[in-house]
Amino acid sequence: MDGGIVSPDGQPLADFVARGLTKPALFLRSHPLYSEEDFTRRNLTRAQWERRAEAGNQALADLASRADGKLTTASIAPTGHFSFSDAPFVMPGAITRFGGAMLPARRSWMIVTRALRAYLEQELSGRGGGLTPLAREFPELAIAAKR
Repeated sequence: MDGGIVSPDGQPLADFVARGLTKPALFLRSHPLYSEEDFTRRNLTRAQWERRAEAGNQALADLASRADGKLTTASIAPTGHFSFSDAPFVMPGAITRFGGAMLPARRSWMIVTRALRAYLEQELSGRGGGLTPLAREFPELAIAAKR
């Protein structure tokens, strides 16, 4: 999902959010790393930034609790919303516009594509170890939960 599974006011953005997952799913999330200076520039505190994520985090926890299918949640740090697109290559200013540390474009691309391939090979073909060995190779990849 691009931008999360619920709107800022907690409304589901897709049918499966209310219905629940019936098949294996991977949520590969961004994880921006902002300094206190970045927050000051944005007229925010770290606490305000973290509160913004509460509705989405709760929706993901609720979805996981209702999932009939296996749900894997992982994140890549430091990345932002646009890190999962071609923006780091074609519009690098879009990545750093809001501040924060970001992975170099090629490294971000490498981790995202390798994570997707490892997940799909394990889930669809039963080959490989999935994301676990990849997280050892790339410390930026954190497996948050498997259910």
